[in-house]
Order: sequence, then structure tokens, then C-alpha cells
Amino acid sequence: MEQLVQAVDEVLAGETRAGGRSESPGHTRVGDVHYLEDGWYGLPTYASRIDPDDLQDMRLATGAGPEDRRGRSFTVLGWRVESERVRLQVAAHAPRTGLTLWAVRRPPDFLLRSLREALAGLPDPGLAERLVGGRIDTVAPADSSACGGVLKGGQAQAYLACTSPGLRLIWGPPGTGKTTVLTRALSDLALRGKRVLLASGTNVAVDNALEGVLKERSSLPPGLMVRVGSPALRHVAEDPRVSLPSLVRAKVAEAEQAVEEIAERLAALTKDPALTELRETESRLTGFDPDMYEQAKGRLAHGALVERLAVELEAAEAGEEEALTRSEDASDKHREARERWESWAPQRALLEQAAQWLTEIEKGEQSQQHLRAALFDAEAALAALDTEERELAGRGRRRTRRRRGPASASTRSWPGTPWPGRRTEQYWASCGTWRERSPRRWCAVSVPINSSACPLASRRG
Repeated sequence: MEQLVQAVDEVLAGETRAGGRSESPGHTRVGDVHYLEDGWYGLPTYASRIDPDDLQDMRLATGAGPEDRRGRSFTVLGWRVESERVRLQVAAHAPRTGLTLWAVRRPPDFLLRSLREALAGLPDPGLAERLVGGRIDTVAPADSSACGGVLKGGQAQAYLACTSPGLRLIWGPPGTGKTTVLTRALSDLALRGKRVLLASGTNVAVDNALEGVLKERSSLPPGLMVRVGSPALRHVAEDPRVSLPSLVRAKVAEAEQAVEEIAERLAALTKDPALTELRETESRLTGFDPDMYEQAKGRLAHGALVERLAVELEAAEAGEEEALTRSEDASDKHREARERWESWAPQRALLEQAAQWLTEIEKGEQSQQHLRAALFDAEAALAALDTEERELAGRGRRRTRRRRGPASASTRSWPGTPWPGRRTEQYWASCGTWRERSPRRWCAVSVPINSSACPLASRRG
């Protein structure tokens, strides 16, 4: 297989040196077309030979080609070779004039490159490499049988050689059943879904083998086996199951029927109001320049942007004026407030002095509270001392009585009046009231006073 690929590469190199193109160019202009009917256009071929098989990606386009953005492009859906023209089919809404056929031409080495790619892409070279290398597989034993014992001996060996993997050479003289073996082998391999190529030096030999299959398999699906070439047997050439022209005619008839159905649908679409509106729109768009449209669209967009920015600018200016007005009002209010604040300076001074006085008053109240607490403590101490002094005075009087004895009858005493002669006590009469004054406490006793009863009164008098 590597030798075959190298041989194809050498042929391709020779084609390249001879000036052949190795790569497919882009779309090239083939020729102008004329309108035949809705969806069909004719390409004249009387001036130059044009083979649609050598063209790829055919398109009908206006302007400078399919890549021209200002033009329109329609893919060729089908074609048919006629006398002195090629009939091309496109969408029914294509314009009737101004169309040109553009296509990608196949390079001269297209077939060789396809062959080279097919050979290089084979995962397993298979029989070709074995045949070139001379490696022949062995056949089954001579006592083998096949097809349920129908084939035995050499026929069984030949049948197994045809239906088993490997490369084998079989030779058989006339009358040994070669056609029978080939018929069974072809039928069984076809039913297994295998691909079989049967070739012979004469057309009769191929037709005999194929005839046996047709007789044995009456329900053979059309197209499962195809007779290629010029059949020698008439019934093989006319059998629709294997005859290539019959199969092609059937396929063409199916295709034509599908085309007719599509044409009917397209005809129905031509009456659609939307298609009519589309054609009117296309007629109105005659001379339409997409670039100029984009430029105009950009200018309109810029104009709309300018208008929007102008509106926003006006709104911003209005907002600025309103903000300035508010700022001036705020400044006036601030100035008035400051003037009022300055006019209230004497009141603020009085408030500050009153606050100081209030602080001093609070301090005085706190001092007064402390003094009251101290006074209460002092009074409690004086009361305790007075109690103690009274207890001491009582003890002294009792001692004096015990020394003096009973009291003299000439001595007068008044209830509630202390004994005379105490150094710490003074007695006097005032406003009909006796008052006892001591260094620590005053006490008052109300008694009736006259000059004869009170010695102090006679003294003061």
C-alpha cells in the first residue's frame, strides 16, 4: 500500500511540475445566465464547453460575486444538461435579470488527490497488499462441505474460499460448477451486507452468475446488486433490480417527482403575499448601498446621541441654576442667623453668668448640706454632754444634802428652781418668767413673780 501511495505522489509531483494547480481556487466567474421560468435559469454552452461535474459550490450572484456584500447570492439547487445549455435551478424568489454563475473549479489533479487520500485513509490495506506481496492464504480441506451439504469437495473449497477472509486463487475447468458456486457466494455475501465486486473477461460470464442470483433470490431488493457495463443477456439488462440504467431512471423519476413537488410548493409560495411583498421590497432596494446605509445609520446614531446629550446638558444647566439659587438662599439664611447670634451676645453673657451662679448655688447647697450634717452631729454630742452634766449635778446635790443634813425651815425653795450658790448658773426675772442659763443650754420655767417671793427680784428692784 505504501508503494501505491508513493506511486500516486510521483504522478502528482509530475502534474505540479507540468503547471497543474494543486489547490482549488476561490469562486470564479463561469458565465451569465438568462431567465427561463421562476426558479430556473439557462447557461449557454455553445460558445465554450462547460461540464457541471467539474464545478463545485455553484451560485448565481449579482454584483462582483458571492463574496460581494452589496450583491445577492443564490445557491444552485440542481442542474440539468440540455442541448447547448445547462439548466440551473435556484430559489423561486431570485431576480430575473443581472445574475451570473460563479463556481469553484476542480483542479486538474482532483482525481489523483482523491485517490491518494482514499489510499492513505485505508485502515487495513487488505487484499491489495497481500496480492502485491504474493502472500496467498490456504484453502479448506478437500473433504469439506458447505451450504448444508449441497456443495462438497472442490465446490465446497471454492465456496469457502470466496466467503472467508483472505486471498486465494481458484481454478476450475468447464463444467465443474463455477457459476453455481459464484451464484451461492454472491447471494450469501450480499445478504450478509458485504460489498462484492464480480469481474470477468466476458460479459456473458458476469451475466450468468448474476442471472443465477436473480433466479434464486426472487425477492432481491432493487439496487442491492448492480450490473455495470454492457450486459450480454437481455433479461439481465432489463431487470429493474440490477440494471444500472433502470435503477438510474427510477432514481431520476423519484428525483423529478420530488422536484415537481418542490416546484408546486414554490409555485404556491409565489402566490404568497409575503413573497410579493418581498419582491416589491427588492425592487425598492434596487441601487441600495449597504456601506452608505451603514454610514448614514452611524450619522443618525450620532445625531440622536447629540440630541440626547443636548437634552441632558439643558437638564444639567437647569439643575446648576437651581443649585446656585439654593446656595444663595442658604448663604442669606446663614448671614441672618449669624447676625442674630451676634445680637444675642448680652443674653449669652447673662446666661453664662447665671450658669456660674447656678454652679455656685449648687456648691453652696452642697456646703449647707455638709454643715447641716455637722450641726446634727454637734447637737447629738451636746445632748450627750448635757445628759452627762445633769447626771453629775444630781450626784453633787445628793452629796451636799448628805453633808448638810435636813434643810432649814427658813430656807425657801421653789419648785423647778436650782439651788442657789451654783457658780455656773445665773438667775434673773424678766417679764414674769424665770430663765436658767448655763454655758451650754438655755431652759425657761414660767412662775408667778412678786417682789417678796423672789430674792433676785428684790435685788434688781
